[in-house]
Amino acid sequence: MCVVVPIGDAVATFVLEVAGGSKQMTWSIGFTDVAAIDGPAMAETIYESAISGGGGDPSIYYPDNISDDYTFVGVSLSVMTAPGPLVFDHFDPVEGTLTPNFPLPKNCCVLITKRSASGGRKNKGRAYLPPTRFTEADVDANGVLASLYVTSINDSLASFLTLMDTAGYEPVIHHSDGSPGTAITSMDCGSLIATQRRRLR
Repeated sequence: MCVVVPIGDAVATFVLEVAGGSKQMTWSIGFTDVAAIDGPAMAETIYESAISGGGGDPSIYYPDNISDDYTFVGVSLSVMTAPGPLVFDHFDPVEGTLTPNFPLPKNCCVLITKRSASGGRKNKGRAYLPPTRFTEADVDANGVLASLYVTSINDSLASFLTLMDTAGYEPVIHHSDGSPGTAITSMDCGSLIATQRRRLR
């Protein structure tokens, strides 16, 4: 089901590549009330927050958190206006520095649940993140990811949300009916590896 982004809101799309892959991989998160914010500056801030190593919990695409098979390409920010979306890209590829053996196939992914303070399915979201920081050895025969990595990914996502709050950007879950987005309070990593059905990410 497609979401409808209200005028004045935005969607930030994170773009990644894997060695030998012909297609880029993406996932996204919504933001509200960005009409008065400088688009290029916002795209750059989100990018920098995604690769930040500041604080105790490096963010999700800090180079030391990415396998050397992966590259974080950057962020594409789409801001909805009355005439249509305006797109601001901040692409500055960052190659991973981890050297794991036997990375997971790229149609495997980490299922992230976007949570809010409101109940109901409408007020939850999800994202499928490429498995950038662990190997086949870190997933058991039942598809369960080692708790070390679940904790690590959760810490990185929490760090990213904190940096967004500091920057004054409010992440939200957008809806299919075009109603105002629901504020995201946390993003949680599932312990069970997910797949993208028949699609190879």
